[in-house]
Amino acid sequence: MVFFITLKYKQMKGSEMIDTLYFIL
Repeated sequence: MVFFITLKYKQMKGSEMIDTLYFIL
């Protein structure tokens, strides 16, 4: 669930910081 939200956020923002957050989660 969280992964899906983060992935969607990453696609919208396109920030590498979100990618790192997704990796940690």
